[in-house]
Amino acid sequence: MVIKLTMQSDKKNYSKPILTRTLSIHTLQAQRILARIFKKLVTHLYAIDVILPATNKTDTSMVLEQKTHAILKTFQASIDEEIFSIKETLTNQVPTDKIDYSHIKHFDAKISSPSISLLADIICSIDLLIMFMDRLWLTALLSSQQRVILINRLEARTVKMMREIEIIVSQASHINHS
Repeated sequence: MVIKLTMQSDKKNYSKPILTRTLSIHTLQAQRILARIFKKLVTHLYAIDVILPATNKTDTSMVLEQKTHAILKTFQASIDEEIFSIKETLTNQVPTDKIDYSHIKHFDAKISSPSISLLADIICSIDLLIMFMDRLWLTALLSSQQRVILINRLEARTVKMMREIEIIVSQASHINHS
């Protein structure tokens, strides 16, 4: 008996490694950021990390990938600095009572490239940062107005990061078509 193997031309049938990671997002603001940018950025990051290097053999694809990683890592570092700063304040001035959230969302992120993994980490860090801001607000160390301003700035920085990555995707598109 002979078994004949045929490869279908449908690209959806290509096997690729995917790590499924469940993100538990507590804050409404982080849930909104996730809803607004995650899917779009996943597409962009996959294109830069996987598709561009496979279709373009130049060093340019590597440079664009490095730029993307640098943007993500710089953004993550800035969030981590803010978390560290707020943690210090919390440790010194706030009771250790636990804050609960009423509508936690669980999202299964399909990690198919290193940049997408970084993005998932960033979303979780944004959520943690906002949770710390909420704790400061609930203990009256942060006014409502200050909290809104800080969250709006965080959302604006997140959108700016997304636009920087979109510019890189645009550059990659021009490279592939030339």
